[in-house]
Amino acid sequence: MATNWDEEIRWIRLKSGLRTSFACSIVGFTSLYGPALVRGLLSYSAFSYATVILIVPDANLGDGLRGFLDVTYSTILVLFISILSLRLVDPSRFSPPVAATMVTLTSFVVALPKSTRLLSKRIAFGQLVIVYVGAAIERERTEVLLHPVRVASSTMLGAAASLMSLSLPLPRLACMEIRRTCLLYADNASKRFNLYQEAFSARGGATPQDLLSQASSLSAIAKKLVSFIQQQKDGMLWERPDIRFLKPGHMEFEKRITEVELPLRGMEMALASSPSLLARIGHDELKDILNLVKLYKVQRLRQLKLVESFDATPSPLEKEKYVQKHLHNFTAAPPSDEQLPTLFFIFCVQLLQHDLPLSSKPIQNETPNSGGGKFRGYLRNIWQNTQNIRPSSESLAFAAKCSLTLGLAVLLGVLYNVEQGYWSGLIVAISFVTGRHSTFMTANARAQGTAIGSLYGVICYFIFKNVADLQFLPILPWIVVTSFLRHSRLYGESASISASIAALLILGRKHYGQPNNFAIMRAAEAAIGLICFAMVEFLFKPVRASTLAKIEMSLSCRKLKDCVESAVFCSSNMQAAAFRDFWEKQRRLKSQIATYRGRLSEAEVEPNFWFIPCPLPSYRKMLELLENTADVLQLVGMEMEILWKLSQNLGFEWGAIQDPIREDLEVVKKDLISTIECLEEVTSIKSLPELEKELQKRNVKCETGTEKATTLTTSPSLSVDNAEAGKTTSSFLGRLHPLVRSIQEHEGDEMHKSQMVLCIGSINFCLNKQVEGIRLLEDAVREIIQKENPSFHVSLSEISRKVCILKMANH
Repeated sequence: MATNWDEEIRWIRLKSGLRTSFACSIVGFTSLYGPALVRGLLSYSAFSYATVILIVPDANLGDGLRGFLDVTYSTILVLFISILSLRLVDPSRFSPPVAATMVTLTSFVVALPKSTRLLSKRIAFGQLVIVYVGAAIERERTEVLLHPVRVASSTMLGAAASLMSLSLPLPRLACMEIRRTCLLYADNASKRFNLYQEAFSARGGATPQDLLSQASSLSAIAKKLVSFIQQQKDGMLWERPDIRFLKPGHMEFEKRITEVELPLRGMEMALASSPSLLARIGHDELKDILNLVKLYKVQRLRQLKLVESFDATPSPLEKEKYVQKHLHNFTAAPPSDEQLPTLFFIFCVQLLQHDLPLSSKPIQNETPNSGGGKFRGYLRNIWQNTQNIRPSSESLAFAAKCSLTLGLAVLLGVLYNVEQGYWSGLIVAISFVTGRHSTFMTANARAQGTAIGSLYGVICYFIFKNVADLQFLPILPWIVVTSFLRHSRLYGESASISASIAALLILGRKHYGQPNNFAIMRAAEAAIGLICFAMVEFLFKPVRASTLAKIEMSLSCRKLKDCVESAVFCSSNMQAAAFRDFWEKQRRLKSQIATYRGRLSEAEVEPNFWFIPCPLPSYRKMLELLENTADVLQLVGMEMEILWKLSQNLGFEWGAIQDPIREDLEVVKKDLISTIECLEEVTSIKSLPELEKELQKRNVKCETGTEKATTLTTSPSLSVDNAEAGKTTSSFLGRLHPLVRSIQEHEGDEMHKSQMVLCIGSINFCLNKQVEGIRLLEDAVREIIQKENPSFHVSLSEISRKVCILKMANH
């Protein structure tokens, strides 16, 4: 096994490229050297290659099984539609306008269902283009039944070859890929833990910063490992279906890794807030703290079965003795401001070890085991499937865009060159993506990939011109190269697919004429298709990747606000339902931030053309701050939940905890919500000049004394500032003193009482970090708006007020 992620990812991509080459070899040898009867049914080997390229790269066996079923579904659907349409419309009447009309109508039908996966739609689009353009070329020679069957046979050959390549010689199982990655993650987590331990015991100087810098590099690798595991998750569901006799733990790897990753991030936050934590505490406690940290090796990784063995750990009694002695000495007195980072560090260490009671079992939604619960679950699934079948506004827009693009591309492509009219529609058919996407980036990547692949194919053809039987061999290393090209920031998936198919069409077929003429003709047809793609996108409001990134940034602020609103900060409604709502909002926030991260990656490689360059460094800074803020908020939720459970176990009245600190917590919560709402409003505008134009268009005045402005009493404002935040957190810390004394005087288990004090101190630290994080978000947003509007004076409060006034005027 590779010892680091760089080696592992190179090996994974190499294996993916080799399997793709193997699948293309199956298609090539079958279509070129197979029996005459078989070759007669494989008239469109180009689409067989395209099917392979759409399924195999980066796929595991589960993905291959799902892709095979998707291709089978689309093939059966297109067979039914095409045979029926060729029966209704005589092929002899298939002129270019008729072919384009049929492609437009049938592709709309295929694209309309919301529940159909994108791969099925792409395959179906390509099949429809081949069927109707072929009918326009052959006219009266078109065989109504055999022509669609040949298209279907070519498609299924690619699907079968894909499944074979993912199964032979050994299947690429998602569960094995996940296990290998978990082993790497375990090693990564262990190294980070050791670095944090060394930084914890360092006595100032440059050493702690150097250790944290090294741990930060490992954290970046850990994010890639977790991302790869998430990509393999869907494939494992197909390899291991949800059968009753399978253990639930087999499917909870992502949750388990999160339980390791979050405490490690918390330890990093604690260390980053102070150069050396041990320099902040008394010398008498130094020995106990070091013993405590040494005891806490990453035993959780062994419990998760991610590694086989670790260093020996002490017995439970010995471990409990050290923990109880240290926590009792350290939490007997109310914590000071300087001790908060140390308290939080110890809290994260215990959270990593599951030493906090019930912290390993967060409250989640559970499906009732009763028959009535199961029946309601079945009805819910049926209702959701019915909702997916019904067309929505998004599916209608997507279907209209696909049908218009394909129809226009086929019409212009056939008019330009009848014999090669397939390619203008095919390059568009496999390019569609659902949802909003970057028009310029997609078209640019497709064009570059087509040019590179065609050039490679022509060069290799002339090198092997005198050895026709060896012309297919150069395509095998090229497939491997494009598998690495797929993950490059400059080209990406779109360019990789186009480059692979362009070379395959020249080297993987015979009897198509001179390759240079074919390459030039196909490049022209591809250009026609991409122009049609861009034209229709302009009609449907084209969007730049940077614009999408800003939209996702605003949505991330909205999700953050929803998460803070649902946060159980010490309210009287401390119930399981409240925690479930918070964790669901937290999950949505993480998902939205991941979407923002993807859009930002696209914006980094997008050409600017005549547009103002996007302030990408500021966007990346905003992403990092959102991730850190989400982590802190998640830790606060865990601390509140653990504190609530500890109070129940100890028999300590919850009102005695919430009453002293609820007022301060509610003030912090209100200020955070107000500030985040303001940031959401500000990031939602396109530009300041457009905002001013819209206000003038609506004839809205924004002076402070106007009627409109005076009625705006509930508009968001930037309420979090250094002075007020410092007063609130200081007040909160001051109220902890009598609370800590009452906890220590309460009868009960000393360990539980010490852990309650530990949780309360950790909550104070996280609230300080949360306020600081929101303030940094405010600075990042101000920086973005200023760079996008250099000639304007940026006042976030004023911009937010204008946006609210405009909304009121629109209503």
